[in-house]
Amino acid sequence: MNTAITLRDFFGLKEINLSQQQLAGIERQQATQVVFSAVTKFSTLSPQDLCAGIADAMGQTLDISLPEFLAATWCKARELRKYTDKTKYKPNDVNYVELVKHTLSSEHQPEVELLINHSSVGKVKFDVTFEIEIDGAKLKIQDGKIKQLRAVTCKGVCKIEYGDYELLKKASRDLELPGMVDLGEGIAIPAAA
Repeated sequence: MNTAITLRDFFGLKEINLSQQQLAGIERQQATQVVFSAVTKFSTLSPQDLCAGIADAMGQTLDISLPEFLAATWCKARELRKYTDKTKYKPNDVNYVELVKHTLSSEHQPEVELLINHSSVGKVKFDVTFEIEIDGAKLKIQDGKIKQLRAVTCKGVCKIEYGDYELLKKASRDLELPGMVDLGEGIAIPAAA
């Protein structure tokens, strides 16, 4: 499996080309108005240019490894916490766990900081929601960590909102990753509380 695939790749958001209506939606938000007033003191950027720059930076916040994102999300599952019990699962024990069909939901609030001449003029925060439907996956767990992913089949929907305005809702392509992804040192499963 290609470990370089990102959430941005998965959802086909290499370039986020927003329509005039979507750019106007960014421009109307109160947080953007505050940033615009600060920017106009230091720059001749138009609101449209600034909004286009914000959209590009927003896409860059999605440059997160898809396999690592999936593993980190699965680590939160109660069912996997038993593998952190060192009395039952020794560090050298290798366990394979097959996941059945399920949906992962994840909410994030990435921030884009706007800089002019290396000075911050404001921050813009987005609400990003991922719904990823997993048709199947196999995990290699060792020493309380997910070390490998195998045979992952998935598809999903990404929604990006800015303030009260929905900028984008995009479905991914179906993705079948029949190979294996080695997660190096692994992603730690938090111990049961």
